Amino acid sequence: MSKNGFICEGEVKFLQGYDRVHLKIGTHALFLSSDQEEWGKAAARLVITAIEHEELPVVFSSPENLSKVTEFMENSEYPPLQFLASKQMIFSSETSPKSDRSLERVFPELEQFVLDSHHHKKAGVRCVLDLSSFYDRESPEKIFSFEQEACSLLDSHEFPLTLICCYDLKKIEGQSTMKLLDLHPHTIFHSAEEEPPFFVRIATRLFRDSLTHLYNSRYLVERFQEELDRTRRYGGKFSILLADIRHFRKINEKFGYIRGDRILVSLAKILKDTTRKVDLVCRYGDDAFIFLLPETSKQGVKILMKRLNQAVKKIKMKDSQIELIFGSATFPEDGKTRDALFDKTFKSLKKEKSRQSADKVLTAI
Repeated sequence: MSKNGFICEGEVKFLQGYDRVHLKIGTHALFLSSDQEEWGKAAARLVITAIEHEELPVVFSSPENLSKVTEFMENSEYPPLQFLASKQMIFSSETSPKSDRSLERVFPELEQFVLDSHHHKKAGVRCVLDLSSFYDRESPEKIFSFEQEACSLLDSHEFPLTLICCYDLKKIEGQSTMKLLDLHPHTIFHSAEEEPPFFVRIATRLFRDSLTHLYNSRYLVERFQEELDRTRRYGGKFSILLADIRHFRKINEKFGYIRGDRILVSLAKILKDTTRKVDLVCRYGDDAFIFLLPETSKQGVKILMKRLNQAVKKIKMKDSQIELIFGSATFPEDGKTRDALFDKTFKSLKKEKSRQSADKVLTAI
């Protein structure tokens, strides 16, 4: 239940017949297209499907692109002028003027549309937001900031808004594309070269763990090699740190796997918040997390281990306390290759587990 009393549940099936694309209500999706004419046709399909699912379709775009959507809808069973007049769909070109504040007006308007849709018993709001035109006059940083605000809006409110942010592939560079992919849980890619046009849901979280949203071991391998190459070339050192949750299996048995998953999600956030921005935190298996720590010595690793175990005490559980066990290795002291460093890290973790088990036996005696 959200602050406004909305309930977000179930899945909206949208773009039926196009590779079975499904998006949850509340999704923040990326729509990449290389042809604006075809974009108009695709946006019209999104609007029509929203109407069919009793959602309120909202399209923010330039007047030229809105006219394309209207043109394609003329040939459907949903007369655009009639639906616009009755406010069963909303077209707005206020995102296209040269005003610096135009982007800032989007969210307040969307919140009002959501309230209106709730009052009229609509299933939700589906917004097609054409951000391509902003690329000509706004800095990429401002657009990325807007996208991050959209993520926060959807994560915090849980109200029935499906936000589809559209970009022209010809206007964005490779690095910007990767950032956009990282900001959106789902991507719809449109190609004008196929007939009929096709949509496909792309797994943009290829490098993300689905539960904690931290990077996964696949991404670690790539970043590790980059850091290894950089340090070999320019000198310095870096460390890797492996953290394992002590007796996590017993925690799952005691509290259940759903509670165990919640603990992992909370722990992931704490680990991320406790480390530096330059540090990489990845989920590495069920209850293990691994850190890539640039310019970090053995002493720096010890300080971080202490800080992490202090931080995880924030996770409150009845009659239990989360505790981390660590293994680590530092380049170049502990090895100069990936295999050597990882081998040292796992042996270090195993040794620490054995030591703690031995301490427990001695204490019992």
